[in-house]
Amino acid sequence: MTGLVDFLMARGRLDSVHRDRVLALRRERGDSESTIITRLGMLGEREMAECLAEFLTIPLAAPADYPEIPLRAGELAADFIARAQALPLKDTPDGQ
Repeated sequence: MTGLVDFLMARGRLDSVHRDRVLALRRERGDSESTIITRLGMLGEREMAECLAEFLTIPLAAPADYPEIPLRAGELAADFIARAQALPLKDTPDGQ
């Protein structure tokens, strides 16, 4: 499987200089490629979110996808949500 950096290079979002810098920092610090790229300003957060959605072949949530009232409020521990960096958007019978 191709990595995120290669994916971004193939789409013209990063060049070889950026690639080398990201990979060196990943080895040095252990941070994710997406974190390094956004922290260094190579891509903005929104652009990275769009690229990650395409790379992972998952839909990107739009503002209208977020519920007015948080789902499962009180059922999910705040520390779990922070570690998972995820929020439930829908509660469906099939769990999807």
